[in-house]
Order: sequence, then structure tokens, then C-alpha cells
Amino acid sequence: MNRAQRARIYRYIRYLSLAFFFSLFVFGLSLGLGTVCSTAIFGYSYSCPFGVFQQTLTARLVTLGLVVSALLIVVLTLFLGRFICGWICPLGAALTPIGGLLSRIKKQAGLPGFLKNKDIKYGVLLGSVVAAGILAFPVWCIFCPVGGISKIFTPIGVAGTNFTIAAVTPPTTPTIFTPTSVLPVIGTSVILLAIVLEVGERRAWCRYLCPLGATFGLLAGLSHKIGWQIRMPMDRTIECGLCVRNCPMGIPILDQTRAKIKADTETEALAKQKGLTKEELLIKARKEPMPELKKIAKKYSIQSTECIKCFTCVSVCPVYKTEK
Repeated sequence: MNRAQRARIYRYIRYLSLAFFFSLFVFGLSLGLGTVCSTAIFGYSYSCPFGVFQQTLTARLVTLGLVVSALLIVVLTLFLGRFICGWICPLGAALTPIGGLLSRIKKQAGLPGFLKNKDIKYGVLLGSVVAAGILAFPVWCIFCPVGGISKIFTPIGVAGTNFTIAAVTPPTTPTIFTPTSVLPVIGTSVILLAIVLEVGERRAWCRYLCPLGATFGLLAGLSHKIGWQIRMPMDRTIECGLCVRNCPMGIPILDQTRAKIKADTETEALAKQKGLTKEELLIKARKEPMPELKKIAKKYSIQSTECIKCFTCVSVCPVYKTEK
């Protein structure tokens, strides 16, 4: 089984994971398991790190139970990058089939230029943090479409208003918090906005606006040093661009990997050693194994804070498909 075939299996597992967590978060509150904001499983609570940070600012108090409940997600993100966006997020679960269907039936419409800035989500993140500190209220939890999804089938009287430090009950971590139940229309409207943006561009909400994605992106930036990275066969690529065109997050994979290999001084030295130009060296590597170039290529994984570890790039790669 080659790497492309294994990647397809990982993608099917990812779809099952998204379906499982979507069901868990949508129906979990009714079953007494909490919400996507803070899910209680086996007596322990696993909380949204961004929600925990907002609540800490709101209460002007660091509560150990809240911090511990967010640590698991933080640690996993440090080692796995933005896997939560690709494998767990219920909004991502809803957008994945919608974006996939739209990309198949027609070319997506595109977005206005002013929206196509990945730094916007960091501005939303900063604005939400500042607002939480000033207003003493976890402001983003009102708007959060991820939290909104977890309340779709929840009776209004069942859900609490939001994080409540007073409800912390040792020895377990704190009780759940949910977006305020008196303003469900706001969360639903943001969900609809995310779906409308999907018509313009795949995962547009996740790329440009989501402060949760920004939070995980900041943590994923640290994972480049210590975490798991996806590597493409850039020492022998044919530069077909399939990985770039199929990436749901629009990562310029060739620019981040192949272009850097071409610019590497070790590549230039290797080409001179073999009496070739860099272009001739890279073309030759497609036809015969070149361990020296492969060693250089290993330095350049997909080091993007946008990568959600979906394995689409690996599964469509024609070089990996021809491996034995």
C-alpha cells in the first residue's frame, strides 16, 4: 500500500471522526455530556482554550479547573497542529461536504478582495479578547457558530447562559458553558454566514474569520518545531499543482516546499557537484533516485498554520500514487 492509498484511508477515518464529533456536540447537551465549548466525558471536562481564556479575563481570576480542562487540547495542538479544525470541529464537519459538492458541480464564485486576508481572523481574536476584558463577558461565545451548532437541538431552557466559575465542583473540572440561550439567532446567523462564504471559497470562514482557528493557528506555529508535519515528495515532484488546487485551506504548498528547495544553497552545491544546473538536477531526480536531494527536501514540510491535517494533498499526489 503506497502513501496515497494510506492517505485516502486516513481521509475516510477523518470523515468518520467529523461525523462522530458532530453528533456528539449536536446531541451531547441533551445527553448531559456538555457542549462543544466544554464536554464532560468520564467525569472530566475538556474545554475550548479560547473560551477558557475569555472566561479568565471576564472573571479576573485564574481557575485551575478551567485551565486544566483546556490543557489537553492545547498539548494535542502543539503536537498535531490544527487537527481540531480538520478532525473534530462540528462547523468544519458541516462545511466539508458543502464545499466538496460546490467544487464538483461548479467553479466557486470567489470572495471580495478585502475578505481574502488571513490576518482578519487574528483581528477578530484580538477584538474578542479585548471586549471580554472590558465588558467582563465572554463576548465571542454569543457569536460562535461552533457553540451554536451544539445547541441546534437543545431546548432553550436546558442550556446554561455561559461559563460560570462559581459552578466549579472539585475534584472534577468546571461545568459546561454555552453560548447564551437568549440570543440563539446570532449564533445561527453566523452559521449561515459561514455557509454563504463557502459558496465563494472553500473553508472561507476557517481561512479568514474564525478566531478559534486563529487560536489553534498560533499554537500550530509552535508545533512546527516539535510536532508532526506532512511532507510531500518535493525532491521528485512533477509540479502538477494538484496538491495546491485540492487543498481546502488554499495553502501554497509548492511555494512553501519546492520553491525553497530550489533556493537552498545545498541544492545549488549538489547541482554543481554533478555538473548540472538546478533545473536539470530537479528534472533528473524525477527519473532516478537521488538520496542527497531527498535529504535536502526533508527540511521542507508543509509548515503552514493553516494546515488542518486532512491528507488531501497526499491522497491526490501522482508521485505518491506510483510508489510501490
